[in-house]
Amino acid sequence: MALRSVAAIAAISVSLLGALSVSAKAAEIVVFSTVAAKSVLEEIAPAFERDSKHKLTLRFATAAELKAEIEKGAPFDVFVLLSQHMRQIEDA
Repeated sequence: MALRSVAAIAAISVSLLGALSVSAKAAEIVVFSTVAAKSVLEEIAPAFERDSKHKLTLRFATAAELKAEIEKGAPFDVFVLLSQHMRQIEDA
């Protein structure tokens, strides 16, 4: 596994754990992510669900599509955005 993948998995795992600190009960966690992180999230999701007893709902789309959903009030708990997509969200 490449170092970038390991770093991405670690960063995403920390973000997901932070989302869980609000509640000790098993919960559904809605994750919005750009397609660029899809393979990493799909790789770590089963282990995260197994270990945490939380259910992940993964929603993948372009940064602009996710921004539009958020602006319409779509609920989410975690937003995974790679740095190269930050400008697209800011400018959209």
